[in-house]
Parts: sequence; C-alpha cells; structure tokens
Amino acid sequence: MVALIAENAKTGAYTQEFDERYRRIAEEINALKEEQAEAEKKKRLAENYEQRVKDMDAFLSGNSSQIPEFDNDLVRRLVASIRVISADRIQIQFQSGIVMEQEIGNE
Repeated sequence: MVALIAENAKTGAYTQEFDERYRRIAEEINALKEEQAEAEKKKRLAENYEQRVKDMDAFLSGNSSQIPEFDNDLVRRLVASIRVISADRIQIQFQSGIVMEQEIGNE
C-alpha cells in the first residue's frame, strides 16, 4: 500500500486506477485482520479445551477408581446433562461432548 501511495505521489495525479487498487489492498488487509482474529479465537478455544482436559485428568488421577459413595463434585465436573428418554432409558452427555444412553434396571 505504501509503495502504491509513493508511486502515485511521484506521478502527482489522482486516478480511478489508483483508487481501485487502494480499495482492493484495503479490503485484503481487512480480510487478513479478520482471519487473524478468527485464528486467535480458535487458538484460545483450543487452549481452553486442553486446560479442561488436563484439569479433568488431574482430578481423576488424584482419585481412586473405586468411589464408595456418590461424589457430587465429580458428577458436576464430568456430566453436562442427563435427559430422560423413556421410563427405562436415560441419555448422559459428558462435558467432553461424549453422549451415551443407559438402560435403567427396574428391580
């Protein structure tokens, strides 16, 4: 863009061609800025996801696999939602995005 302005200053004439080239370069700069902002946003989301996975891993490795009683904190960290499908089936969605269906035994 600077080269274009310098070239135009040397000729000393304002033309439609200069205006059009300037507009195209400005649009290209704006598009690149938007792409950069989107890339930064994706990077932050990826870092956030990685940190959540590390937190969950640290939490799970700090606890034994045998849980003697209901752990409300663990459930809140792992489960995003539970949906009742029918009287004997539920759907569990985990924070990681994994969805599973579970049959409930009526004993």
